[in-house]
Amino acid sequence: MSGENRRPVIIAIVCASLAALVLVVGIGFGGRGSAAGFDWGGFLGRFAPQSALDTSDLTVVDGACDLRESVIVVSGSCRLAVAGFGGGLDLGAAVKRGDLVAVGGPVEVQVRVEGTQMSQDLAQDDRSSLTFGTDGGALRLTCLGIATATCSTELQ
Repeated sequence: MSGENRRPVIIAIVCASLAALVLVVGIGFGGRGSAAGFDWGGFLGRFAPQSALDTSDLTVVDGACDLRESVIVVSGSCRLAVAGFGGGLDLGAAVKRGDLVAVGGPVEVQVRVEGTQMSQDLAQDDRSSLTFGTDGGALRLTCLGIATATCSTELQ
């Protein structure tokens, strides 16, 4: 075998070795579904076009909510619609993100995004991250606790 004939074989072996190394390192350092695993989706999601979610994106559908700048005051329970954004060829933000912080008592947060519903109970000063796609979604806030008829959250 001459030197010219060996060159493609050597390049193929080097490429296969690099691919095997990437596979072994990925398996060795992968999260394996554990909570301590690296969040690749979150890491890569930071590079996607996004904008901040604020109260101007919310509309009261039913219940008693008062939207004040970044604070949402809830009397009992209320349901909010998160407006869709973007359009057919809109190259703007792909998602809107915000953190909901319970600042005035415990609250249950129910979120419906793209047909999936999630729920989380927040104690005082707990935080819940919200992410909505271009189709928008729904948000229900319910005050928790026997003596708590009114609660408030802050959208950061």
